[in-house]
Amino acid sequence: MGDVFVTAPPHDFPSSYLSSKQQGDASFDSWEILGSIKTTAEDFVVREIACDEKKHPDAPRIADLNPFTCNAPAIPTSATEKGQGLEHIGKECHKSPIIVKDDSSASTDERSLNQILSDCAFQVPPSETIQEIDNLHNAAVELLRGTSEDCGDVIDITFLEVNEASVSLRGAFHKAIRRDYPLLQSDTKPAGPDNSRRLSVSISTRFLALRSFLDNPQEDLIKLYRYFNRGYEASIKDGGEERVLLRLRKDLPREDRRIVHEAIQKGSHGMFQTFTIPDYKMHVDDTKEPITVVVVVVQWSRQTARKRKRVQRNSPESNLLFVVRKRGKEHLATIQTLVRALRCRQADIGLAGIKDMHAVTYQFCTVSNVSSNQLKQAAESLSKNGIDIGPSKEVPWRLSKGDLYGNHFQITIRDLRRVTVANNQEGTKALDITHFQMMVDRIRNQGFVNFFGEQRVGVAGTASIVGVRSFDIGRAMLQCDFIKAVDLLMTGRRVTRGDDVENDEVVRFRQEWQNIPRDLNKCWKALPKGNKLLREQTVLQGLKRYGSDKPLEALRCLHHNERTFWVSAYQSYLWNIAATERLRVYGMNVVQGDLVDEGGHIKVVDEKDTNKFSIYQVVLPLVGTSTLFPQNAVRFKYEKILTGDGISFSKTAPSESLPKGGYRHVLAKCDDLAFEIRENDTDKSIRVVTLSFELPRGCYATSLLRELMVTTVDRTFSLSASQRD
Repeated sequence: MGDVFVTAPPHDFPSSYLSSKQQGDASFDSWEILGSIKTTAEDFVVREIACDEKKHPDAPRIADLNPFTCNAPAIPTSATEKGQGLEHIGKECHKSPIIVKDDSSASTDERSLNQILSDCAFQVPPSETIQEIDNLHNAAVELLRGTSEDCGDVIDITFLEVNEASVSLRGAFHKAIRRDYPLLQSDTKPAGPDNSRRLSVSISTRFLALRSFLDNPQEDLIKLYRYFNRGYEASIKDGGEERVLLRLRKDLPREDRRIVHEAIQKGSHGMFQTFTIPDYKMHVDDTKEPITVVVVVVQWSRQTARKRKRVQRNSPESNLLFVVRKRGKEHLATIQTLVRALRCRQADIGLAGIKDMHAVTYQFCTVSNVSSNQLKQAAESLSKNGIDIGPSKEVPWRLSKGDLYGNHFQITIRDLRRVTVANNQEGTKALDITHFQMMVDRIRNQGFVNFFGEQRVGVAGTASIVGVRSFDIGRAMLQCDFIKAVDLLMTGRRVTRGDDVENDEVVRFRQEWQNIPRDLNKCWKALPKGNKLLREQTVLQGLKRYGSDKPLEALRCLHHNERTFWVSAYQSYLWNIAATERLRVYGMNVVQGDLVDEGGHIKVVDEKDTNKFSIYQVVLPLVGTSTLFPQNAVRFKYEKILTGDGISFSKTAPSESLPKGGYRHVLAKCDDLAFEIRENDTDKSIRVVTLSFELPRGCYATSLLRELMVTTVDRTFSLSASQRD
């Protein structure tokens, strides 16, 4: 992370001021704040926020040990709202509210939209509501025809207000929209403090980018949208479409076909597979000879079929949803402890995300092929291992990586002080409340730089000071140097900022690994007992099985998520560098060549369009085989580092070295930021404070704290103890 902030202080940073050649006796109070976090695990509490109610309707909003009695307000469910702090794009047209009655016992399988609205107590007739939706769908059709260039003011209409209990009617409404209006999408949004909901309908841009490549975009894209909306199960039934044909323009260059395939993959989130038939014979009508056209064939991928079959094999009773609370427990060790206590397979356990080890964390968990009695019986042994579990509930789905909206944080910061400069000397003073309030308001209003935290990337510094970082292993994997990747894993992160972080038992194993010639049997015997070094244990077992000359096979003994974590760490490391460069060179302005998120589609900004976009729409790539680079100076930063690290994403490389990549917003915002003063120095200063806020998934609380405290350096050694007291 560099010295860039959404709003920079009006003076030099103390660290840069004192290290410069400036001479004089300038004195000033810095914006920078010092403090201690994670003094105890209880100072850093993280609670997972569940995915939207359409995907997981049975899950409570926030993870707690007794979550099923909670009645917390629902979370945003639209793709735009789930973006990292982006304001909603488009103009909402608010209508008179319609209050939906609770009708949970009614059958909602194939009810028409008119029937659903007829069950509502409303102030606007259902016919008027349906007319609104008809108009919106007609506008979408015009977009496909090319008679309209954009969605204008009709991109989003919000017209239904429903109560908390009417889950079945909301589900029926969403299903009816997907069935009857293929070009539209519907979402549930929070409406107010009474836990009511708003149902929103908008034009789906999922496959809109294809329209300029097709010979008949209106007819073909409506078929494609219907095919996607029906889902895999409906498509394979008798009478269902097994595939969709998209007719390409006759004058479309051959090289542009790749863009079509990529757009379909992106719009379907990888659930479709596609191929081209260059000479497909198609009958226009019964009276004419067939014509030859170029078509792209779209069908459900084999991977999607396998996933759906696995889901179908799990009955609702075989999946239990519960909350896991852990303290000081690493992610993989948590999974292994659950596996042993529940006597199940690792594949039976579903978790949405990785939680901080040095914290108290609450997260949702699903488990299949385990009864509620087994879960209750395992509670005591789990508790002895630092894991508590809450009551369980049967659900017809399982959690996968990424199945969460975000996290709620409650963080206590101790020993708060404000950095000062006087006569070319750095010191601290009591932190005044007005300054802290101003820093909090900065975050509320403007957000923060969306850096990845140390938990993902690793601690900054040289290997001799901080040891092996996650991104070091990821870099070796992207270089296809799997021998080095294994060696780095076994060498380990033995130090952090000069302090040993591993016990003697672990250190002895590390030393045994370094012995030449290496004896795998001796290394195996040197492994520490218990839940320590589980990754090293698995890889070492793979080396013993496949041989020391097959490091990739040994790494493949790890779960897929474990292997990809290291590659993700390198992508995150490079993203942090690129974000620093982007903000240092161009600041908070949108400039030519930037990449922006335009309703889920990534667009390169033209010079004439720079005023159309917000800095909160600017994204940077997590490098991979399917990502674009910005078309400005930031691109050269990416290329320089990748070239220097010897990373080329060769097509002949194994899949572990070929991540698809993705995009991440440069700036992020939090929700519900508040603070409570826990301890005062005086009436006007504070020493201990507790912050609470919510972040979307993938955002790091430590990055928010960095922006809040306006700190640019690690202060562990920069201030003496006397200055910090």
